[in-house]
Amino acid sequence: MKVDPEWFRFRLRELREERGISREDLAERSGIGEGTIRDLEQGRTHPAWKTVVALAEGLGVSVEAFTTPPADTSARPRGRPRKVSEEPDPE
Repeated sequence: MKVDPEWFRFRLRELREERGISREDLAERSGIGEGTIRDLEQGRTHPAWKTVVALAEGLGVSVEAFTTPPADTSARPRGRPRKVSEEPDPE
């Protein structure tokens, strides 16, 4: 099976969010720095094999979990979502 390197960033975030784990928690569980996890999720860097193994252990999954295509490969906007105005629309 061929694995698309771009999948990793989306799949990492997907697996982390499915488990309700923050980047900080995953960093503590895996021994990988929080900044490194952020960079991996944002596609700034690609992981070494030992990093994949450590992340899988921290997430409680097998490394094969990263070979499954992510459900969503669209990049999310950075920052916090904007608040929706509750003012009525002028008609």
